[in-house]
Amino acid sequence: MFADLGFEEALAKARTEKRIAVLDAMTSWCGPCKQMDATTWRDAGVVQWFNEFGVAVQLDMDLHVALKEKLQIKAFPTIVAFRDGVEFDRIVGSRGPAEFSEWLAGVRTGPTSKQRLAAQLAAARAAGADGYSRRRALVEDLVFGGELDEASTEYLWLWNNAAASGEAPAQERAQLAFEIAQVASEHAATLEAFLALRNGLDAQFASGAATLDQRSDWIALNVVVAQPEKTAQWAASVAHSAAGAETLRSFEERLFDLLVAQNEWFAAGVCLREPLKSVTWLAANLGAYDLARDGEPASMPAIPLIKPGESGGMKPAIPIAPAPGGASTGDAKAGDEQAPKSIPMIPLGGKPIGAAQGGMVPAIPMGAGGTSRAPQDPAEIAREIRERLTSTLRDMASKRYAALVACGRDVEAGEVARVLLSAADDAKSRAALVAKALRAGVLDQQRARHQEWLDQAAE
Repeated sequence: MFADLGFEEALAKARTEKRIAVLDAMTSWCGPCKQMDATTWRDAGVVQWFNEFGVAVQLDMDLHVALKEKLQIKAFPTIVAFRDGVEFDRIVGSRGPAEFSEWLAGVRTGPTSKQRLAAQLAAARAAGADGYSRRRALVEDLVFGGELDEASTEYLWLWNNAAASGEAPAQERAQLAFEIAQVASEHAATLEAFLALRNGLDAQFASGAATLDQRSDWIALNVVVAQPEKTAQWAASVAHSAAGAETLRSFEERLFDLLVAQNEWFAAGVCLREPLKSVTWLAANLGAYDLARDGEPASMPAIPLIKPGESGGMKPAIPIAPAPGGASTGDAKAGDEQAPKSIPMIPLGGKPIGAAQGGMVPAIPMGAGGTSRAPQDPAEIAREIRERLTSTLRDMASKRYAALVACGRDVEAGEVARVLLSAADDAKSRAALVAKALRAGVLDQQRARHQEWLDQAAE
């Protein structure tokens, strides 16, 4: 299917033969990429199209990092079409044979996916506020397609019309912030526009007249413009008053990890309204993937979803694998005995999603190092998932423990430690608790307890 050529060689061959060059930008660990390899790229109709009209080349983006950055590849697979060496269309994500064949037809004779996206966007814009949800969905396609100028325009409109989302405006803008931050990090016009919005709220903060919603917007905008230190400085300045503490607790899910990252441990401890909630939830779900169905373990990992503010920043996954003896399904329906069980989020190396969220990147579990072989044996998969979830629990609990000690909430700190050690009673957990206490500067505040943990860990 694929020509044994480098990228520039494939472009040159296509130009010489007056064909369309198509790049399959993939990685060795990408599950959807492997699915396309097994189905779409082997489809007779797809093969015939390339025999007649195209030159296909498949390149691993982990091995072609400079090309990935040049083409702004953000997800896998990304499939890019070139005519005369110039990109004119792309799609992101796995496509089945029929859908991919439709895209190939558009690449050759139109309309391209970019043209279809432009038409959909125009229709959504014409609908005014009623088009909010549609524009919210389309902006991701603009980002993945590299249309950052258009994406910036859409994000500004979405920010200013968040009331049309059906959610509380401040809550919707907080959700938008993490998406916009990614665009602002590489698109100067987006950064400039949202920096102006943030600066416009500074006056209300300086005067103390900011409403709770304005504070929420200001915190979100600091994430967008990559200035979390401003939020941390404000939180530290109000954390010692009762009114300030209550305000911080209104933003617990958004502030805690940000404040820890900024080494504002006292304020981080103050902002915790329910310090045991997320720790207890994750501790109870460490073995969720071990659950058997009809005596059999789950056969494949799942791709999880993340939604800030629910279950400590994690939400159960939507499985993508078929149940044993059942058809493949995209979502497990309640009461469906053939559907794979949902599991907690699977962390991959602890890469944060955003400075204020401190979450983990969702992923199909893989071997050590992030790009090696994915485990195949169900028992091996289960062990790896449990190990990664346990590591996440240690990090989550130890940060909460240290922050609670830092602000004098010693009883609750002890409860957090108890939950961790009940779920993962080992040297790594004790070392994590002491290490975070050292980082927070509170090692001496519970010296006897910390010495006991160190002695137990050494044993």
